[in-house]
Amino acid sequence: MRIPAYMSPSSCKLFWTDRKKYYLRYLADNKEPRDPQNIHMAVGSAFDAFVKSQITADLGVEVQFDLATLFEAQVEPQHRQDCWGYGKTLLEAYKACGAYSIAVHDMGLAQLAPRFEFDINATILGVPVFGKPDAFYLNHDGTPTILDWKVNSWLGG
Repeated sequence: MRIPAYMSPSSCKLFWTDRKKYYLRYLADNKEPRDPQNIHMAVGSAFDAFVKSQITADLGVEVQFDLATLFEAQVEPQHRQDCWGYGKTLLEAYKACGAYSIAVHDMGLAQLAPRFEFDINATILGVPVFGKPDAFYLNHDGTPTILDWKVNSWLGG
């Protein structure tokens, strides 16, 4: 039996909702193959690529993301044609509602430069955990701030 190095939020959720699937995915000696990315996941990944590319360029931070490179790394080939347009439209909506400019403004005042795409490992109550925030910074008041962009119900369902 394999012993996981850590628990992620998604593995913890699976543990509590489907113990058999958790065992097959994380503990069984013969690892279950990873499910292919579905269209809903791909839309979220496309938006993530668009927003990270735009926000790192606008902030002028040290680590910049090339849109095409990040998009191809995150969106599986079967979804790229549709999701390029979805990602672009979602970024435009994020900007139009004002949330994008609020995030850029707040990050621009940060005491600690924003960081993107990095790993966090910790042990909480004896359980090793892992996370990968979309963005992290200390806001102007010194409060640690984590952004985790989500796309809900874009395609319905």
